[in-house]
Amino acid sequence: LALNSHVTRMEIKLDYVSVGCNRTPQSTDWYEDHTLAYGAANSVALAEVGEDSSTAARVFATLHAHKDHVNCVIWIRHCSRAKLVSKGCPVGELLSGSVDKTIVVWKREVANQYVIGQVLEGHTASVTAIAATYVAAMEAVSTTVASASSDSSVIIWQRDTIGGQFSLWQTISFGRGFMITLDFHLLTECNVAMLACGGDDGKVHLFIPAADGKYYRVLMLSGHEDWIRSISMIQDDTGDVLIASCGQDMFVRVWRLSKELTKEPSVDDELKVKKNSFTVSTQNCQHKYVVGIETVLLGHEDWVYSVCWQPAGTTGVQPLRLLSASMDKTLILWQPDVDTGVWLEQVRVGEVGGNTLGLYGAIFSPCGSQILAHGYQGAFHLWRIVNNSNKSIERWEPWVIMGGHYDEVVDVTWEPHDGHYLVSVSADQTSRLHAMWRQSDDESKNAWYEISRPQIHGYDMHCVAMVTPVLYASGAEEKVIRVFQSPANFIDCLAAISGVSITKGVFGLPLGASIPPLGLSNKAVYTGDSVEVSSKPTTAAARAKTNIFTEPQVSTFEAVSFKVPPFEDHLIQNTLWPEVQKLYGHGFEVFTVAASPDGTLIASASKAAKQEHASIRIWDVSSWCQKSLLTHHTLTVTQLKFSHNGTMLLAVSRDRCWSLWKQNTNNDKELFSLAGHLDPKSRLHSRIIWSCSWSHDDKCFATASRDKKVIVWSNHATAQCSGDNWSVVGMPLECSDAATAVDFAPRSYDDKYLLAVGLDNGMIFLCCASWNSLSVAVKFSHSVCHMSTVKRLAWQPQSKHLPGHTYKLASCSSDRCVKIYSVTTNEN
Repeated sequence: LALNSHVTRMEIKLDYVSVGCNRTPQSTDWYEDHTLAYGAANSVALAEVGEDSSTAARVFATLHAHKDHVNCVIWIRHCSRAKLVSKGCPVGELLSGSVDKTIVVWKREVANQYVIGQVLEGHTASVTAIAATYVAAMEAVSTTVASASSDSSVIIWQRDTIGGQFSLWQTISFGRGFMITLDFHLLTECNVAMLACGGDDGKVHLFIPAADGKYYRVLMLSGHEDWIRSISMIQDDTGDVLIASCGQDMFVRVWRLSKELTKEPSVDDELKVKKNSFTVSTQNCQHKYVVGIETVLLGHEDWVYSVCWQPAGTTGVQPLRLLSASMDKTLILWQPDVDTGVWLEQVRVGEVGGNTLGLYGAIFSPCGSQILAHGYQGAFHLWRIVNNSNKSIERWEPWVIMGGHYDEVVDVTWEPHDGHYLVSVSADQTSRLHAMWRQSDDESKNAWYEISRPQIHGYDMHCVAMVTPVLYASGAEEKVIRVFQSPANFIDCLAAISGVSITKGVFGLPLGASIPPLGLSNKAVYTGDSVEVSSKPTTAAARAKTNIFTEPQVSTFEAVSFKVPPFEDHLIQNTLWPEVQKLYGHGFEVFTVAASPDGTLIASASKAAKQEHASIRIWDVSSWCQKSLLTHHTLTVTQLKFSHNGTMLLAVSRDRCWSLWKQNTNNDKELFSLAGHLDPKSRLHSRIIWSCSWSHDDKCFATASRDKKVIVWSNHATAQCSGDNWSVVGMPLECSDAATAVDFAPRSYDDKYLLAVGLDNGMIFLCCASWNSLSVAVKFSHSVCHMSTVKRLAWQPQSKHLPGHTYKLASCSSDRCVKIYSVTTNEN
């Protein structure tokens, strides 16, 4: 865009996305090219997770189309991959189903870009499961999709040719029941796609298409005593199909489907398992199949949420290995014994500690060398096979994987000096610390990860402010401000992972922190302290003896030297920061908090419906005493911001006004006095003001409001503002939606101020501001923006690690994402 005869050229790159996985068993799927797709709130997140440990796992895109939570994602596949590639079958077609009753077909274009191919509408309630397969015929490749919904139906969608459109082919009703899981498998002898459904009746329903293409039920497999949660089917090397199912009865059942022999051998006294049979009729011939129970597996102690067969990988040989995931926090790999053929538990991993609530699902990597699980709190857990000298014993070890918040993220703040790390807080009641994992001098191999979880709270978080590089304050849905100090364990972790050395203010730091039973405060742990051992029962017999009167579980600290970003079980237990102070005084929940640049003062405000509760409190960090009470606003103060020189404090509020407070040098007066404010009668802002920011030289500030206006103010004469004569710069910027976040860049751009603006619809754009104008310079593309409200924007403090014309911008949103962008400018 042309601005004042200068050509603005900016390159926006998405460096980092942190977001947790949805709480549904079928919300993840891992494609053959190592692209992991998973549901993340209303979006589908795409991550690159390779088999090589030197390649950092990272989310590279989020796909936006759904209006409600994504329940299931699946890549469209076929058992005969080579045959389909030769027929021009598309690579990387993805389906996602949502609570909004729709299914979105995503198509991959060049450079890993995904676009909406089609939106399938037909269900009257939430879509809970999807299955899909390509079917190669003599002339073309057709695609069949089945979707299950809580409207008690399964819909069959058909696409006759690649590049065509799906049409609603058939609706199968299940009366008062409903199906929870689906899977397709191709019966190769007759080239027919068999559909297996499992639901609340505890039965596996098998469907095959008739001559007219309509699906009809041929068998119901009984055995489970509760809801069936997952079904997975594969074809072994003998040509038989193995059908695995699991359910809330804690059992995993495996059926074997085979082609019936024309004449079975006669055995008079041999005991036989009863088998069910059905016939598939095609144009050329008929094929009769029999289904019998293969094995029943019991090893889990809670609901089993998913089963998954190991893929054949590049070898083409199908291994008989079954993975199951349960709410008992374990994964089990099952495999038949080589000598006896009896199915046995080969590997058990999991037992994640802390306050997690079990695993919702697990899948194999495309080559079968890694397994990925996701849990109730949105976290991923990754294990991989390691080289072992004893080949008779297979060893799996946990490895680094991305993750993120599982509820809306409400605030972010950078480490105040050089921006070495970023802290985010969320309604999921946690604060998380993100930093760069520097593996090598090659920047392409370095990536951002969560390396610490300083606070695991009992209330939804509202705000956070870094006071010093080793101290931060946070507010939640309580009347208390909590202050946390980094432990020595974090200082060592940051140095080992990011290569950042913090030396100031680290003397005498505690080793770590732990949460006492039934407590909300992180207790410091010093070297030599006796750390209480967790009372968690480790055996089934011990668990059976526990009850509500048993000693509560303790989140204990264990000193660990981290060379790589911590795994989930370490994050929730060994990376806490000790709480050093509580600040009392607010009458309602703390809503916003800010710290002065020199780290000597903290300002805070709470929710308020009256002027007496809308006061701003100033705290002295050295004594932790309240130094001043600033009263002006009549409703909730939504954001506080100190100027860069620390002498002014800016506040914006629900009352549609801003106030400016200046620090007094005279010790006989109040610490701050009112230096200016917006007259509510001016109507310059007609709705709540959500955000504010100071320019890097403190000569102007910006405000963003629900009235879709962004206004930049400078210190000049005006009739609408009192005090130091702060007036509007140029014309207010009219936005397409409510403006919810603003932040000025840490330096000028082409002798102008660079201002980032976030909107209620998730869009972000950059503005150039001068003394007489404010205009849009560049809009971020929809593919890298957020799905919903941008809660906060924060430019990284000027870092010596960045090139002269590169900026880092962090954002957070109610779509649960924390994102970091690189903004590279071509300045004149």
